[in-house]
Amino acid sequence: MQKILITGANGFIGRSLTRELLQHQDIEIIAAVRDIKKIEEKRNDNLNFLKVDLMKPESLKSIPKDINTVVHLANSPLTGLVTTASRSQFLNNTHITSNLLDFTEETEVTKIIFASSSLIYSGSSASPYTEEATMIPLESLGASKIASESILKANSKSKKIDTISMRIFTAYGPQSRNVQFIPEAIKKISSTGQATFGNPEVMRDFIFIDDVISAFKKAIFKELNNDFIALNIASGMSYSIHDVVDKIKDRIDPEKEIVFSKEIQRDRGTDPDHFVDITLAQEYLDWKPKISLDQGLGLTIKYFLKNTVNS
Repeated sequence: MQKILITGANGFIGRSLTRELLQHQDIEIIAAVRDIKKIEEKRNDNLNFLKVDLMKPESLKSIPKDINTVVHLANSPLTGLVTTASRSQFLNNTHITSNLLDFTEETEVTKIIFASSSLIYSGSSASPYTEEATMIPLESLGASKIASESILKANSKSKKIDTISMRIFTAYGPQSRNVQFIPEAIKKISSTGQATFGNPEVMRDFIFIDDVISAFKKAIFKELNNDFIALNIASGMSYSIHDVVDKIKDRIDPEKEIVFSKEIQRDRGTDPDHFVDITLAQEYLDWKPKISLDQGLGLTIKYFLKNTVNS
């Protein structure tokens, strides 16, 4: 029986990964969450939720020591933070990663899978993004992720713990957070009045949640060599915001009035277009994304419209 610790198990990826792994009878999951009240999954013999504050080392003592694999999803995910908030985010995200590594010192952990972010490439001039690109992130979330990767890499080398950093691009799908771009676009286009968006030219790589979970499963079952590797988890296809808005509009309300506002357009210096090379992930994990943007949008729109009507 493989025992897996999932931090951030109440999040978008955490919930989906937990459900998928529960299909395997030979896996036991310890789901670490900050708020037990937000749990959606029911406990069973192979799933146990623990209230854990990763900022407090003493809180991690409640986690069983016979963990084999850690899937580290917990983080402060906000983007665009400045001044004190950005510094706090950096310190918090790196601190919980460090605390988690301290915890593994007393356990049977042999593998760590870390949820990194496309924002580590903010400020990079590379196109397409490859894992070898020089990265000096201009955004605090990206900075916290690349710093956490550095901590994990050093730990992997010194402690001989297999580590895979999954650099996830724009993940979307049913049950994603309402503040993410695609759910927000669905809400705006399905509401009355005109819908306003930012720069229509910005390019993004959108990857459906099922493909993200497929990559994580491949990583969990992958036999490694006491090493660290970073992988781009993306669709390998980039679309402009204008294209995505049009696709959503065509499915919901073809006559909807759309406005792209210059006042909320992005700074291209800190937020470049996303073109992603996923060759390494495909080869290393024997993985490839299967859900097209049109398929994924159809499933996502159906979910959010149904829940808006029923809410």
